[in-house]
Amino acid sequence: MFLDNKNVKVSSVTITDNAPFFQTKALSGRVTKRMAGPQFFTVKFTATWMKEHLPQVKKFIALHKFGQPFEMPLGYFSEYKGNAINVTVSAKSNKGSRLVKLGQFSGTLEAGTYIRFKNHAKIYQVTEDVQANGTMKIFPSLYQEVNAGEAVNFNNITASFILTNDSYDIPISSVGKLDFTATENV
Repeated sequence: MFLDNKNVKVSSVTITDNAPFFQTKALSGRVTKRMAGPQFFTVKFTATWMKEHLPQVKKFIALHKFGQPFEMPLGYFSEYKGNAINVTVSAKSNKGSRLVKLGQFSGTLEAGTYIRFKNHAKIYQVTEDVQANGTMKIFPSLYQEVNAGEAVNFNNITASFILTNDSYDIPISSVGKLDFTATENV
């Protein structure tokens, strides 16, 4: 795949957090938000290559255009700058829960941190600061259960995506450039 080599350059990466909701405002001024569907991420990126590296781009398209997921590093988006170390789940959390009980660890896992569990591909966001032996609040709700003892990955995570391009306009020139779109594989 060309995402992990130096021949095909990936640039202009944009990650979108799609959280469909509707909101209402009462006469009192109180605003209520409700989720209207599942939350998921999309990514857009541009690949640029020299003509001799076109086979790598064609191979990537052939392998993934029919729904085969690919892993993509999220770069700065998932770079953790906090002080939490060795965060693990202390008790099983069921599918649909937004609360995950954590065990002993150092530091604080801060709100806004994106996380991923080892047993499934979905990316979640921590919604409140949590310390050792606390309950981590996440968004969205768990897509799958999480088991006790499982590590919480929060630094330099990757995401699993599925290509969603309607077409692939591949230029026939000495330098090629193509925009890709993909949706989180959940």
